[in-house]
Amino acid sequence: MTKTVSSTLSQRRLFPPTPINIYTSSRKSYILYFHTKTQGSVQFSSGYSSFILAFMSISGIHGLPLEVTVVGCYNLEDKEWVSRQDPYVCLEYGSARYRTKTCTDGGKNPTFQEKFIFTLIEGLRELNVAVWNSNTLVADDLIGTGRIQLHKVLSQGFEDCNWPLQSKTGRHSGEVRLIMHYPNAQVSSIYICKILLNNANTNINLIK
Repeated sequence: MTKTVSSTLSQRRLFPPTPINIYTSSRKSYILYFHTKTQGSVQFSSGYSSFILAFMSISGIHGLPLEVTVVGCYNLEDKEWVSRQDPYVCLEYGSARYRTKTCTDGGKNPTFQEKFIFTLIEGLRELNVAVWNSNTLVADDLIGTGRIQLHKVLSQGFEDCNWPLQSKTGRHSGEVRLIMHYPNAQVSSIYICKILLNNANTNINLIK
């Protein structure tokens, strides 16, 4: 038999009072709530357990600016046998593409400190990065690529992180440090409640 647990919150809620989807596996259950500008998720185990349920409200992003500063790279795979390599970084988001200046003799740990501004696209929350070694007489060498997830910076407004790079063959080929700033981040509320469950299939109703 499915039980229902109700929880009243003192703050105004932007999510519906009943769960939209419930997913249950052999050991864990997942409840996902969706609203126009609100999303959240919880995870709990079967049997008696407690957990923290959190929701946040995130406004639309389309057409708003995202600032991305390429700080530098660390422990890059070396593509030069004799001299020091000359790395540069390329960023791609939708149809927008930017590249840093070449860091001559930057070697394995080049520094860039260059800022670029992207116009955000609704539904696109990933930025692609590629690090290359510049050559004069032959084609440039690809050092590594990476995928930058934007969920944290869009919800919190700021992220300073080293992102891993992979070579063409899937080997780890270094890291790139990006500082991202989203000045329009609007996390209006975070809702937290603690509930004791005694059934993995318990429904949670958040009552207005």
